[in-house]
Amino acid sequence: MEEKWVFDKESFFDFLGFMIVHAPDFPEEDFLDPDEQLDIEKAFIELDDGISIIGGTVDESQLTKMRDLASRSRLCFRNGDEIGGTELLQQLDEIVKQVASEP
Repeated sequence: MEEKWVFDKESFFDFLGFMIVHAPDFPEEDFLDPDEQLDIEKAFIELDDGISIIGGTVDESQLTKMRDLASRSRLCFRNGDEIGGTELLQQLDEIVKQVASEP
C-alpha cells in the first residue's frame, strides 16, 4: 500500500515546501518499498490532491491559478527545467500562504 503524503490542509502545506526543496530528486525513504518511493509524477499527484483539499476554501480564480501553476511546473520538470519548475512551485506557495492567512 502506498504512503499518502497529503491528507489534509497542513500536510499539503508541508508537502509543497518539501517539493520546493527536493524536486525532482526526492530523498529515498527507508520505510517505503522501491516501487513506493516518491518520484516527480507521484509528487504532482499528491500536489493535485492538496490543491483539491483546499479548493473548497478558495475562490474559483485562485483555484484556477493554483492548478495552472502546478500544471506548468510539472511540464517544466518533465522537460528538464528544474529552475523553472521550482520557481512556479514557489509562486504556488505564495498563493497558498495567502489563502492560509485569510479568515
